[in-house]
Amino acid sequence: MDHRRRAGTSLAMALAAAAVVSLTAAGCTAVRAGTGATARRRSGLVAGVGSVAHGWTGPTSVDLGRALVALSCPAAGRCVAIDSSGAAVVEDGPAWSAPVPGVAPPAGGPDPGELTCPSPGWCLAIHSPNEVATWTGAGTGGAGGDWGPPVPLGGAHHLQAVACAAPGSCVAIDGVGDGWVLDGSTWSSQLNAWGGATDIACGSPTSCVAAMGGMSMWNGSSWTRPVDVDPTGMPTAVSCATASFCMAVDTTGGETTWNGASWSTPRSVLPSSTADVSCADPSRCVAVGAGMVTGWNGHAWSAPATIDPGTTLDAVACSPTGSCTAADARGDVLVDRS
Repeated sequence: MDHRRRAGTSLAMALAAAAVVSLTAAGCTAVRAGTGATARRRSGLVAGVGSVAHGWTGPTSVDLGRALVALSCPAAGRCVAIDSSGAAVVEDGPAWSAPVPGVAPPAGGPDPGELTCPSPGWCLAIHSPNEVATWTGAGTGGAGGDWGPPVPLGGAHHLQAVACAAPGSCVAIDGVGDGWVLDGSTWSSQLNAWGGATDIACGSPTSCVAAMGGMSMWNGSSWTRPVDVDPTGMPTAVSCATASFCMAVDTTGGETTWNGASWSTPRSVLPSSTADVSCADPSRCVAVGAGMVTGWNGHAWSAPATIDPGTTLDAVACSPTGSCTAADARGDVLVDRS
C-alpha cells in the first residue's frame, strides 16, 4: 500500500488540496493546513468539538509558520512531512528534525508536497518539475544527508503524483498523462496515463488507482481510461488499503469506495470539501476537511468531529501499530494514539 499525501495546486484541478496517504495501520497522525496536507485516523471517530477530541492531542508545532502539505507515517513514531517551502521534517520517536530545505518544489510551484513512504526507511518525493528524490534514513533521526540525488524522469510537463506499493515499486504521472514506473532501481517511461493526476494510491505493485477527473486503474503494465464514478464532485484524494479496497473523496465532502470490481454510489461524509482520506484497512478509514475528521469502521461513517478549529486539516497518516498523525497550515501536528 502507499503512504503519502500532498497538498497545494494540482494541474488538472486547482481545487481543494489533493492527495493521500494510504495506510497499513490502525493508528493515524493528522496535519492542519490551509494549503493542503493529509489527515487520517483509525476506525470509529466520534463527534467532538475543540482542539482535542476523542484521543487526539496537540496541536504541536514541528515546523513553525509553514503549512505541512504532505505527510506519510509508515510506522509509529516515524513520520516524514513536506512543508510549503519544499523542506522536509522527519519524526524519529517523539522528536522531529529541523526542516531540510530543497527536497520538494515550494508552494506556488508545480504540485509541491508529493510524498510516499512505503516503509519506515524509504520515501519518494517529487523533487522538481521533472525529478524525484528518495530518502533512506531509517534510524538516523534526521532528514539531512538522507535524501539522495534527484533523478530526472523527463516528460513534457511537470510531475503531479507519485505512489509506491513498496520500496522500489512506484508509479508517477505528469500533467499531460505521461507515466513512469520504478522497478527496483530503474525508472521506465509508460505513456498513455490519460491525463494529469490529482493523486495516486497503490494497494499492491500491480494495483494502483489514479484520480484524474475520473478514476483510472493500474494493473502493473498500463493505465485504464478514466471512468467518472462521482458525478457530485471532483476527486481530491484516494487511499488503497488493499488491491481490492480503495476509497476516494471529493470536493463536495463525498466519498466513493472500490471493492475490487466496482465503485460505490457517492455519499456525503463531511459538510464541505474533503481534503484527504486514509485507510489502514477496509474497516479503518479517516477523511478530513476544514478542521474536521470523520471515521469509517467498515459499516458506517461517524459524525464529523472538529479537532482543530479555525484552520484546515489537509493530511493524515496512520501507522500499523495504531498511532495517527495529522498536519496543518501552521506547521502543527496532532496525534491520536487511542
